[in-house]
Amino acid sequence: MFRICLAVAAVSTCVFAVTAAQERQGSATPRGSRIPVGGAELYSREIGHGTAIIVLHGGPDFDHSYLVPDLDRLADSYRLICYDQRGRGRSADGVKPEDVTLASDIADIKDCGHFTYMECPAAVREQIDAFFRGK
Repeated sequence: MFRICLAVAAVSTCVFAVTAAQERQGSATPRGSRIPVGGAELYSREIGHGTAIIVLHGGPDFDHSYLVPDLDRLADSYRLICYDQRGRGRSADGVKPEDVTLASDIADIKDCGHFTYMECPAAVREQIDAFFRGK
């Protein structure tokens, strides 16, 4: 009887471990989409579950792809939203150089947050707005 209980416990543990691994693997499946913003569409890649984080890549000529290998490790704990900024990478179609400004970049961050149903903390929003008002 003890051996049967031990065998059942071992099988249950293995099933649980496989199920947990499958759930982690499922949460680590990236989803690509397009985010409509003023006069452009931004390519977006989303992965994971949990607290949402919008990831901004460097520039001016970069896209988000160089960040993927390292940031994907966080997908078990966070919902990562990476997008190619306006006029860069897969978000360059139909965008003229004069359409890419600091103001458009900030507006795109806000639009990305709204499109992905992400709540932007008021303190961060206020700091961004104050920065561009010159305060």
